Amino acid sequence: MAQCEEQGFSGVTSEHFALFLKKGQQLGLPGLNGTGYTGEASHMGVTIRWSYVEASQTLSVQCVQSPMLLPCSLINGKIRDAVQSVLASAPGLGVVSAPEQKA
Repeated sequence: MAQCEEQGFSGVTSEHFALFLKKGQQLGLPGLNGTGYTGEASHMGVTIRWSYVEASQTLSVQCVQSPMLLPCSLINGKIRDAVQSVLASAPGLGVVSAPEQKA
């Protein structure tokens, strides 16, 4: 079981974050239920952890568990695409920025 590198996104408003939670539900992560700014959800062996800081408009997302057959490059690509599609779908809500790699 692999743990992937954490990804950080800036320019994420609270409205974007709410849309991100809905997007996660659509992608099969039922635990993304909008009950808090930090959390964890699992589906089919993949566990995603997130943390949103409204004051700095930053979102951190990390796959903390996945089957060996799913490479982190694929998982992180799906996470990045999901967040960027949310940011792009509501352009008036904030500034779209590239993911920041966490050390």
